[in-house]
Amino acid sequence: MIPSQKDIDGAYAAKIYLDYHPFRQVSISLLVEYTGLPEVRLKEAFFYQFQVSLEHYTQRLLARN
Repeated sequence: MIPSQKDIDGAYAAKIYLDYHPFRQVSISLLVEYTGLPEVRLKEAFFYQFQVSLEHYTQRLLARN
């Protein structure tokens, strides 16, 4: 199931936040509060983003060969 655009945007905002605070430990509950998304939807959106990134990486690798 593809998450809604709002969920994807929330997960992306959380990812940006974590990218700029690399050594900060953040709990899921804090990310839920930060994004305003329920935990299940936030996890699904993160997983979806990971899958998409992995697919793009795989395509780039295959294009090199």
